[in-house]
Amino acid sequence: MKDATTELRKSYIALLADIGYPVYSDEVNDTIAPYTRDNPPKQYIILSNQSNADLNIKQKYQSRHTIQVDCVTIYPAYNGSSLASETMADQVLQRIVTDYSNAIPITGFNCYKTNLDLSRQQDEKTKVANYYKRILIFSHYIEQI
Repeated sequence: MKDATTELRKSYIALLADIGYPVYSDEVNDTIAPYTRDNPPKQYIILSNQSNADLNIKQKYQSRHTIQVDCVTIYPAYNGSSLASETMADQVLQRIVTDYSNAIPITGFNCYKTNLDLSRQQDEKTKVANYYKRILIFSHYIEQI
């Protein structure tokens, strides 16, 4: 049985590549410059927590994979709102949750069902910046081809 974890992450990166925001795997690897008129709020997507559980039956290798997508917007302190992160999350949702005829492509696997398990807002306000994060957790039911 092959593990779909890496291939699922690659599929997410490919599906979100042209969404208009940087997509990072696990952590942001750039510095956050101060917000100015010429430097708008920072917005990015992080593919973070990922897990899988075997659902094998005698005839097929099946698994349930979950992946967390964080849609983040950073404003200077005392500015901004969650609207931008919510808009990003809506765009991600439209690309990931598809109908059965347009399942998310995963090399070497068949993704036969995708669900949005959780969507929640998490905000943090400090003296330096306001962080708005919409957290999406998706589950994918996958079988090995």
